[in-house]
Amino acid sequence: NSSIIGDALALSCADYVVTEAGFGADMGAEKALQIKAQAAGKVPDCLVLNVTVRSMKLHGDGFSTGGGKRPPKEELEAENVEATRAGAKKHESEDKQKREEVDVKNQADQLIYQTEKNVKEFNEKLSEEDKKKIESSLTKLKDVSTSTNLDDIKSATDELNATWNEISSKMYQEAKTSETQTSSNNQSNSEQSTKSNEQEIEDADFEVVDEK
Repeated sequence: NSSIIGDALALSCADYVVTEAGFGADMGAEKALQIKAQAAGKVPDCLVLNVTVRSMKLHGDGFSTGGGKRPPKEELEAENVEATRAGAKKHESEDKQKREEVDVKNQADQLIYQTEKNVKEFNEKLSEEDKKKIESSLTKLKDVSTSTNLDDIKSATDELNATWNEISSKMYQEAKTSETQTSSNNQSNSEQSTKSNEQEIEDADFEVVDEK
């Protein structure tokens, strides 16, 4: 498995990084997703799974020996399309449910990470009241993010998104107002400077001297 430092180094040199989680979901992927990714604050954008026809035939009851024992050679070599299809579909509903759970939890984890990062970045621009609002929504999402109730996670995610969007919009408006006021003040100072320069100009008598 690639280390957190190794992934960070690779990400500093490229837009996309492919790292091997190891052989077997229980050995490599479990550690990579549940320990390494969370410790690094990085959520994988996609996963590549290597699936063999033999494993799908096994899940589709294509072998007489079942799991844990090597099937007879003739069964391994025999074409069994129906068993392969059955194996691919056997856990289809569970896979869809698990996929939704993973997606929802990944979105929650990413939002928690991004919000904490934003709070640190804009700490001086956030009022104490805004910080309390964000902390309240953030804590609520953290509390439910490890549960199996997806509705609670979705609700807390939407609440934190709404809270941050409201506060970030307010910061944007305040920054825009401040910029407009600064521009107006600069223009006013420029006009006053011009008037001052005009007032300093004095009329003077002059005489043309013919040097010839």
